[in-house]
Amino acid sequence: MAAEEGGQHSLLRPRTDALVKQLRCVIARRSNATYKSARNSHSCHKRRASSRSLDINFTFGLPRIMPESSQQIFATQRVRLVKLANVPVRYAYDWLTDYRPQDGRFSRLHPRYRVLRLAKDRVVRIRIHQDESRDTHVAVDMIRVSPPDRWHVDQIDEDDFNTGDFKLTAVTPRKTRIEVAILERWMTPTHPSRSELRDRLDVYWDRIIEGLESDYREGRTATG
Repeated sequence: MAAEEGGQHSLLRPRTDALVKQLRCVIARRSNATYKSARNSHSCHKRRASSRSLDINFTFGLPRIMPESSQQIFATQRVRLVKLANVPVRYAYDWLTDYRPQDGRFSRLHPRYRVLRLAKDRVVRIRIHQDESRDTHVAVDMIRVSPPDRWHVDQIDEDDFNTGDFKLTAVTPRKTRIEVAILERWMTPTHPSRSELRDRLDVYWDRIIEGLESDYREGRTATG
């Protein structure tokens, strides 16, 4: 892991460290009630038919994380997936909510992650990846876990604002149903279609389930 911290990513450390510091300060000031109030206010804002922009002051209380040019919403897409995993529901939940720096292996972008565990039920994850042009992109995930069967993710990216809700249900003692509901708001006119987004998510979750089932078969612990 020490080798991975060096090289081309070493220049990103001041940028991500500053973001981490800001996140810690913001989240430390926000109680659960304030968080819910902000999300309710944001929901009301979305329902205003005359508005086509996102008020980032209601987005996690993290103003100025996104550039001013990215406040317009060009498209909104909803995708739902249902997957089955041949593992017990408790193992699946612990494994899926145990966010780790090496989770980038499941993505086609192969991003790097920095994971901050702020509380038992709250995680902040910073994602860093480079595109085909070698441009660096940074995204922030705010994760709230609700044991024993649900969790929620809010993501701020440079091109989109994404929310995800996840629910697990035991089908049999060794089979789990995974429900995925994604709401994607694109801040750029150049974005994938809904079918393309669904295909990407479908492949992504197939990779995750493959890793989940493999770890269970090999007798690896769900966390740690």
